[in-house]
Amino acid sequence: MVKFEAAKAICDLEDLLPASVISTAVSMLTSVLSGSKPAVRVSALRILNRVKAPVSSASCHELESLVSDSNLSVATLAISMLLKTGAESSVESHLKTLSNFMIDISDEFKCNVADAIKGLCFKYPRKKSVLLTFLAKSLRDDGHFEYKSKVVDTMMELMRDLPGTKEEALLHLCEFIEDCEFTDLACRILYTLGEEGPTTKCASKYIRYIFNRIILENPAVRCAAVQSLSKYGRKCPPLHNRVCLLLKRCFGDSHAVVRESALVHYKILQNAELNSYVDGQLGVPVGNLISTLQGYLADGPSKPFDIDSVPKKVKQQPKKKDENTVAAPARASVTPSGVRNYAEQLAKVPELVELGRVLASSKTIPLTESETEYTVSCIKHMYEEHIVLQFDCTNTLEDQLLEDVSVKVEVDEGEFEVVGEIPLESLAFDCVGTTFVIIQKEPESNPTGTFSCTLKFTAKDVDTTTGEPDETGYDDEYQLEEIEVSIGDYMTNWLSPNPTALWDKLGEENQLVEKYALGSFKTLEVACKEIASFLNMTPCGQTNYRPGASSKSKHVLLLSGKFLGNTEVVAR
Repeated sequence: MVKFEAAKAICDLEDLLPASVISTAVSMLTSVLSGSKPAVRVSALRILNRVKAPVSSASCHELESLVSDSNLSVATLAISMLLKTGAESSVESHLKTLSNFMIDISDEFKCNVADAIKGLCFKYPRKKSVLLTFLAKSLRDDGHFEYKSKVVDTMMELMRDLPGTKEEALLHLCEFIEDCEFTDLACRILYTLGEEGPTTKCASKYIRYIFNRIILENPAVRCAAVQSLSKYGRKCPPLHNRVCLLLKRCFGDSHAVVRESALVHYKILQNAELNSYVDGQLGVPVGNLISTLQGYLADGPSKPFDIDSVPKKVKQQPKKKDENTVAAPARASVTPSGVRNYAEQLAKVPELVELGRVLASSKTIPLTESETEYTVSCIKHMYEEHIVLQFDCTNTLEDQLLEDVSVKVEVDEGEFEVVGEIPLESLAFDCVGTTFVIIQKEPESNPTGTFSCTLKFTAKDVDTTTGEPDETGYDDEYQLEEIEVSIGDYMTNWLSPNPTALWDKLGEENQLVEKYALGSFKTLEVACKEIASFLNMTPCGQTNYRPGASSKSKHVLLLSGKFLGNTEVVAR
């Protein structure tokens, strides 16, 4: 038992300890799988399911023997492990075995299976249709909301990240909402159908499923179905008249909210000029619109509201909360910086919407010391024809208010050109504000270079007792660190299931050879980590350097990633 607890503690520190130590812990946990105590076997399998380190072939043989275990929890976790580590040819047989007792296991173990299937879809894309069908069948089994929500989230994630799965996943979700007993899930699926359905080749086939919800469901689902249906009328011109006819049938609905929603969307479809307001293309930041509308209502409306009165400059974020007063649940909800998704944040800036889709985003790069009076960090966002530099600024001076805050970026002539700046209207003490710089590049080129940056602003002294700033200020500037655009900024992390096969498939005609100096690195371990960080690519499986197991004099490292979010790349 002492060895078991030690192995569990080591696996919890997998990201910090050498691979050789983790391998020893995995071997110890595997050895207890043949024991007679089901509780010990279940605990060991749960830990092994969380470990990222590969499992040996001997361990896989041990797992196969557990598939027929009389304890359903042991058998389920064993199959989950085999789905993560097994060969592509054995996927169907494992799924067939798993389907025999899916009904009898708890939702907790079903969620483990959903995670294993998601990983398997990315590992073996050719099996995506079989795996999606298995997930869809599991939705028809009995289960609580948490499990059904987990499966739906998994299917939506596969639809978003795995090419060629959108239409099949949408059809499975359409069939599920025919018998879905959870209102929240039905509304979420209807929203997804409205967002993704109109972009498919045959969008009309989803309309029947959506309209059935208007006929058969409760008011909340009916209202969501009306909103989803209206998107087909706006985004698919051939379906415009058909959608209008279906919306008119909703005018006699028994619930007032559904009737009003149908009438509003019908009127919008009849007036094409209103489409831009419904689809979120307001031309102004949403936060600014809300504050202006609140002021408009507070003053007592005496004339129609004019959207041109809304400031188009991005305002600073609300003042930071005191860390001592933040509740524990709020801390737990913070998203790690390495996996942040900036698409939603950038979509709120009208000037950036017209640039298209964000293809890649860098990590946060500090441009000042943390103790300085103004702290600035930068995030580089890559578009097809542009680079957007996002500068997050913080004012640490209590007696100053900064206005008209911007960053002056000087670029190399020829390859880059600054085409726009989005300044920050004001930056109060202890607030975080964001300003953007838009740089244009050639569509087919991906240049690299170094930019010099200067923070510019108008400073106003603030009376700390009253909090009132002076009426007049003075222009000032603050020198920032340089920003380097490298090849890694165009890359997004992606783990290739078979990098060697991808290398052979791409062939010499698609190879690019470059030389880098590694003399500054003292060990191969450090060199491998720095190369992966520089290229922003992911080490592949056993090729990652493992202290104690890999040679100290030479090492072959395979890295994989996606260039601009689309093109699969492997480096050696």
